[in-house]
Amino acid sequence: MFGLAGRLKKLVYMTWQDIIGVKIRDDGSVCLLELREDDDWQVKARMLLPPENGHDLLWQAKRIAGRLEEEGLWDVPLVLFAKTEKDGFWNVPPEENEIERKELAYWALEGELGNVGVDIEDCAVAVYAWPQETRPWGGAVSQEYLISVQEAFEQAGIRLLDILAVPEDETDYMYCVGMKCWQNNWGKKWGGGLLNQEQHVNRWKWPAMAAIVAGVVLFLSGIVIGWDFWMLYVARQENWSAKQELTRLTSEQNKMKMFEHIRQETAGKEKHLQELSVKNIPWYSVLVHFGSRTVEGVWLERLEFEGRDKLHVAGRAVSYEAVADFVKTFEEDRDFFPQGAVLESSEEAEKENPQSEERISFQLSINL
Repeated sequence: MFGLAGRLKKLVYMTWQDIIGVKIRDDGSVCLLELREDDDWQVKARMLLPPENGHDLLWQAKRIAGRLEEEGLWDVPLVLFAKTEKDGFWNVPPEENEIERKELAYWALEGELGNVGVDIEDCAVAVYAWPQETRPWGGAVSQEYLISVQEAFEQAGIRLLDILAVPEDETDYMYCVGMKCWQNNWGKKWGGGLLNQEQHVNRWKWPAMAAIVAGVVLFLSGIVIGWDFWMLYVARQENWSAKQELTRLTSEQNKMKMFEHIRQETAGKEKHLQELSVKNIPWYSVLVHFGSRTVEGVWLERLEFEGRDKLHVAGRAVSYEAVADFVKTFEEDRDFFPQGAVLESSEEAEKENPQSEERISFQLSINL
């Protein structure tokens, strides 16, 4: 997407271009790769932590967190290249389709794990097509290891985006190719990501979108208010012209009649302008507060005023807990929403897209 539309998408749509790839080696050393996605994944910077034996994963995670903070990369998401129990390129019949080839590779991997006394059910398995290789690659990582890694990195305060299985190789090229395969297969049944997460690397910038909407509403409100002032100016100009006309009248009776007519006309226009001002709804203030009350997992579909003081809100959410968190945010902003929010209804929503997470439809009302 190019031109104005492309720039607008970049403004409201966030894409991670930098990811930290981490490889914890057997000797206790750690390789940190700052990977950047331009046309393809490339190594932007390489950092090494010296070998430190006799330490657990939590200690390593804290050491990684310290180095990332020193480099100013604390907010960059992280992908860990895991140590596999067993991996390799598996010879499968080339005449089968891609899904069947990956399933055959899975069964071959299960047999190899059985030979070393490991149950495949105790492992997370990654199987995917490796570029420029006719055989699918597959690897298995212990579930116990995955749990330990997630707990350690969570305690260290590091955002662990995924745990990735790639062929055992220390070349940067191998990691970059692995990242490309992971990006193309993330969230699918067969892929390199072991945490089975849905894709959240790309997401909408809700604050930026709220600011754009608020700006548009403010612009339109400015046009309406400007039109009101223009009408007031025209009315005053007409009033002035009428008063000038009065000076040319020689008859005192005609002067009084004209003055009364102008007075009534001006009073009517000013009353009309006052009514327009009273009916103005504080969209800008409402949208600004809604922009600060966003809750992950909740999407708003409709805002509708009833009169001046009551607002109806309809939306969707991934769970009832997300709906409860959204209602609770209004309790925390009593200065603007003195009576909080009232949940009028919530129910299971019909999905337009089977892959969508939006399971709950809800409506609530707010007295301003």
